[in-house]
Amino acid sequence: MDYLKRILSKNLQDMRTSRSLKQVEVAGLLEISPSAYNRWEKGGDWIGSESLPKLERLALFYGVRPSRFFYDPDMDNLEAKSTWSSTISPEIAKKLEELALLIKNS
Repeated sequence: MDYLKRILSKNLQDMRTSRSLKQVEVAGLLEISPSAYNRWEKGGDWIGSESLPKLERLALFYGVRPSRFFYDPDMDNLEAKSTWSSTISPEIAKKLEELALLIKNS
């Protein structure tokens, strides 16, 4: 789960900064506190069923599919993939590869 949190965190920050937005602005859009949004970008424990509609709203705002928040371009790189897959179980690595392929093809 730490891997997914890192990817989500990086993608949220990249999307926000590429549009020159402040965390407080994005938090306002999502109707959450700036400190709660900060935890999202820091990879804190926040994902729950109540957070998913907020991610969908954010995806609409950015004009991307919600799955884009979990896309890791390094997974397309075989050297990088061997790095992340060595730190997790083979079963989870296989599931992540399947997820990456689905996201890439969506």
